[in-house]
Amino acid sequence: GSSLRQWQRRLSASGYSISRAIYSFEVQADGKAVHVNTSLTFRVAGGSRLASVYKSIAGHHQTMPPYAVKIEDEFGRRLSHKAAGYDDGVYKVNFELSPPLHGPGSRTLH
Repeated sequence: GSSLRQWQRRLSASGYSISRAIYSFEVQADGKAVHVNTSLTFRVAGGSRLASVYKSIAGHHQTMPPYAVKIEDEFGRRLSHKAAGYDDGVYKVNFELSPPLHGPGSRTLH
């Protein structure tokens, strides 16, 4: 719908987009915890640079709090990150790309 187009325009205006997103979910033995794996490919336009990303990872962190969050690049190197929950229930991570991604180009994170 129109909100998807607005989201895509906002990302494009920033000089980057997520060109591929893969999610897998595995309910743990306790029946409550869910292990989530995510693979995101960031594509950066020519002349642009991506060094820092804010990404929402949960919409209801008060009732389903994320834990053991880790971010890795395509080579298995862990990226440092900061995470915070907000009053609207959204839990976001902020991470730095090291080295920054200069466009045109892409990088996959897990």
